[in-house]
Amino acid sequence: MSDSDAVRAITERCERRLNEIARRITATELASVPGLRELPREARDTELAASVRHGLRLFLRLARGEDVPGSRGIDHFRERAAVHAEEGIALSAVIRGHLVCSQALWSALQECARPEESTALLRLADQLLAAQARVLGEVTDTYAATRAVLESERQEELRALARALLAGTLPVERCFELGVTDGGLVIALHLAQLGSAVAAQRRLRRLRTDVERLAGARPLIHFEDPRGGQGHVVLPQGPGGGGEVPGELAARLERGLGESTHLAWAEAAGLEGIAPAARTAAEVLRVVRSLGRPPGAYSLDDVLLEYHLSRPGESGRALAGVLDPVSGHPQLMETLRAYLDEGQDRRATAERLALHPNTVDNRIGRVRALTGVDASTPHGFARLLAALVARDLRSEPSSRTPR
Repeated sequence: MSDSDAVRAITERCERRLNEIARRITATELASVPGLRELPREARDTELAASVRHGLRLFLRLARGEDVPGSRGIDHFRERAAVHAEEGIALSAVIRGHLVCSQALWSALQECARPEESTALLRLADQLLAAQARVLGEVTDTYAATRAVLESERQEELRALARALLAGTLPVERCFELGVTDGGLVIALHLAQLGSAVAAQRRLRRLRTDVERLAGARPLIHFEDPRGGQGHVVLPQGPGGGGEVPGELAARLERGLGESTHLAWAEAAGLEGIAPAARTAAEVLRVVRSLGRPPGAYSLDDVLLEYHLSRPGESGRALAGVLDPVSGHPQLMETLRAYLDEGQDRRATAERLALHPNTVDNRIGRVRALTGVDASTPHGFARLLAALVARDLRSEPSSRTPR
């Protein structure tokens, strides 16, 4: 008898016992696989058993050289892999299920083979290994692709929920999904724009990990553009302890991401306070970036005057206009800024700008002549300082450098 004839004989004997072998695999081998043994009885006895019979019959017919259409062949395993991914069955359980089925089939083939058919049995072993490699490759790829689609859909759903939460339009019943019904700590932050989507996703994962480690709570993170720009982090039930988490987070992001970051935070006492806290944090972030403040963590208390001056209104525009006569004189603006920063100390200003103190006096006098405001008096100092802040807040963040 040729090897081909022996292969046919072995597989035909095995196929006559197909239902018996399938029942044994389903009841014994697959019942021992964690993740599959927990399936509902109907799923085990019907769907799983049908897949086992299909796999056994498919291999036996292919081993004999019979043609099997794709729709009745390996496509079945792709479909089942997608279903398992949707049901949340672990990939490890799916792979172990295929492996134990292959092992059980090999045992059945040995039982059905006669002593003189050992060479044909080895041919079947080679075919079984090749089939196993192909099936596992297709199953793994299909499972991973399905999980990727499901994860993408989930992330998009979370983005929509987060957007509604921060805008104050999320229904209360949906807030339970996000764990923020008792309020929390809301952080606004600005990240540099990245050109690579992969790099952006890695950065967001690092951000999530760092926040979770620091706060001990799973954060809600929302960026309109995942590649960078302004976004929010919401920590359920904020710590309320003076901003240690934002401060440590800013330092950790700088070390871990190599990126200096501005953070602004505000606390929400309850669910209804999250949207206002998000607006406050976003505005504080805009203020500190417009003023050129160094990277770090800021709260409203850190920029209370500047925040007040940034409010829209006629008085804010008029205050910023006080320095319009000086805006065309860069040296005067530079000297005035240094003079105000140094608390009216002419010598410190001169040293900072590498000027003679008399030059500082002359320039401040020129500012007084142009604006009608004397920077050397308490009232004039306050007026010019407020005017400078109001003017800075009218400019784009990128137009100011940290000082």
